[in-house]
Amino acid sequence: MSDSNNNNKQVSPGVTIDRYGRIIRHDYPVSSPRPASSQPAYQRNTYTRSSNKNRIILIILSVLLGNFGVDRFYAGRFKLGILKALTHLIGIGFIWWIADAFLAIIGKQKDGNGNYIT
Repeated sequence: MSDSNNNNKQVSPGVTIDRYGRIIRHDYPVSSPRPASSQPAYQRNTYTRSSNKNRIILIILSVLLGNFGVDRFYAGRFKLGILKALTHLIGIGFIWWIADAFLAIIGKQKDGNGNYIT
């Protein structure tokens, strides 16, 4: 039971051995490669949970009272609010205030449960 065309020997139905001794199984269906997704990678699996906090209030608090950590307290992140207020007292909280205001404006600020504030 050998194929005369390519010197393969059929051992059993669906299994052949080629002339180099490699076992070739034919009982597995050959699947085609997955089609490329039409969406870019940054848009796939974009399900995110949203918070019940209001983003406009967060932006106002972040811009006006962000130096004192009020925006973090509103978001439910109390430890970070205290730390932010302490860094303001030391004098290095200005950078954190700018970063948090920017995150609030672009909608990347999270609440205490890790949900985005939208």
